[in-house]
Amino acid sequence: MDDPTVSKTESAARSKRSAAPAEVPWARVGSLCLGVWLQISALAWPHSDAARISAWLPGLLISVIAVLSLSAPPMRWLNGVLALWLIAWTVVSSASDALTYWNGVVCGLLVLVLSTVSSRSMASDFKS
Repeated sequence: MDDPTVSKTESAARSKRSAAPAEVPWARVGSLCLGVWLQISALAWPHSDAARISAWLPGLLISVIAVLSLSAPPMRWLNGVLALWLIAWTVVSSASDALTYWNGVVCGLLVLVLSTVSSRSMASDFKS
């Protein structure tokens, strides 16, 4: 039964606030996790200076953009550009170390794929 004391706009606002599990921005969270992993991996095993920077710096930027894209979904496309940069820079700087090479390439490809997944903006919950 509908409560006559609750207006239609209030009930619509309540339904917007109760987000379904499918609306969780899992692709942004995945990008954030990959960015953090890249930062950790830069220090987890020996790298050349160029390879360390090619993991740490894109990892930092991917993490920041992933957080920003939670409220501004079009920013996710910047992570796609960063992923391409990560892949290219890894190929150039880490060709001698197989673990660093594959870590950069696989993480870059995963971030690239995740950047193509759209998600509902959490900011839309606060619009009237």
